[in-house]
Amino acid sequence: MTPYRLPILTYHSLDSSGSVISTTPSIFRRQMEWLHQQGFQTLSLAEAARLVRDGQPFRERTCVVTFDDGYETVYREAFPVLEELGFTATVFLITGYCGKQNSWPGHVSPVGEQLLLSWTQIEEMARHHIEFGSHTVTHPDLACVTRHEAAREMRESKQTIQERLGGDVEVFAYPYGKYASWVVDLAKEHFTGACSTILGKVTSEADSALLPRVDMYYLSSQWLMESLDTRGMDLYLGVRRAMRATKAWFA
Repeated sequence: MTPYRLPILTYHSLDSSGSVISTTPSIFRRQMEWLHQQGFQTLSLAEAARLVRDGQPFRERTCVVTFDDGYETVYREAFPVLEELGFTATVFLITGYCGKQNSWPGHVSPVGEQLLLSWTQIEEMARHHIEFGSHTVTHPDLACVTRHEAAREMRESKQTIQERLGGDVEVFAYPYGKYASWVVDLAKEHFTGACSTILGKVTSEADSALLPRVDMYYLSSQWLMESLDTRGMDLYLGVRRAMRATKAWFA
């Protein structure tokens, strides 16, 4: 029997802008309700990363829900749905911009100006079993900064979250999905697991510091969402990976 491949679902903002990092609130609710109806259970990313680290298999019909950047819409639109359905999620915070606009250096947002989560909202969500991970302090491309600067971005963002929420921060997401081998090594020093933007599902043989994810922008159509747990979805993600690679090659 083929071991179960864990989908880590990736969202950013829940809004109606139609951007490549947006999912509408109605589609998000529909997707979460379908998972619930199908008997899926959610893991925190730290739980999933520990299973990968220890070489343990995943249970059938489990998934991880993640949100990059920590948009305020996660509190307003996603949190009530997750609470209603008894789901957890992992939110990656840019700690230097919590409670501020999404205006970090060099960033032109496809969703326009939006607020990020405030610490009051973050603390409330944490009390309700939402996990928070590091997405650095200022969201730089870590492959383009010095090793010292990359380590500082990881270390200080982790410390800030731990000081605010208590407990250990075990997980990380690479800004822009970009990294170099030495950046991955740094992530392994600081975290149990780290998410990439590589399209795919996770096996117990995966590298816990380069966990693939399923970009939910590609699953807006309900028939695709309903293929999540099938071999067809694996093939679809493979085609999307190839399309991304081709686009990058010609860029």
